[in-house]
Amino acid sequence: MAVLSGGSYRLTDSGATLISTRSDSMAPATLMPGEPLWWKTALTLADTITHGRPPLLGGYHHSPYDYLGDHPDTASLFDTFMTARTQRLATALAAILAAHPHLTGVLLERGNVTTRARDFLAGHHLDKPLPSDRHVHRRNPRRLRPVRGELRHPTLQLARRSTLPGRAG
Repeated sequence: MAVLSGGSYRLTDSGATLISTRSDSMAPATLMPGEPLWWKTALTLADTITHGRPPLLGGYHHSPYDYLGDHPDTASLFDTFMTARTQRLATALAAILAAHPHLTGVLLERGNVTTRARDFLAGHHLDKPLPSDRHVHRRNPRRLRPVRGELRHPTLQLARRSTLPGRAG
C-alpha cells in the first residue's frame, strides 16, 4: 500500500500480486504457511531433526497428503499454490532450454498439479511425458534412486543431452 496525499491509500504493483483473481497471484504462497499443518509442522522442526522423522500431527504422521485428503479447502489452496510454483519453474526451464538447445530439461511434479497446469506447460512445450526408456533419478546425498510414485516436491532437473540414459551426444 502507498499512502497518498490527503491520507488515502493506493495498492502498489507489489501489493497487487496478492489479489487472488490475478493469474500471477502470490496469495496462495502467502496463505499456505498459515495453514495448521504447515505452522504446526514448523513448530516441531527441532523434534523432526532430532528424531529423524516428523512427530504425529493430529494423526497425520505419514504424509501431509493424508491431511490434505481430509481437508479439501486446504488441499485446494495447496494445489493452487503448487500449480503457480510449477508454472514459475516451467517458465524458467523453458527460458533455459531456449537459450541452451544442447540441454534437455525435465520438470517433475505431482499428477494433479500437472493436470491443472497442462495448458500452461503446453504453451512452453513442456507437456510431453518422459519416454518410457528414460530413467529419472532424484539426487540423494548417499545415492541416486529412481523416482517412484507421485513426487512430493517439484524438481527442476537439467542434463546435457549426452548424459541422458540411452542418448548419445
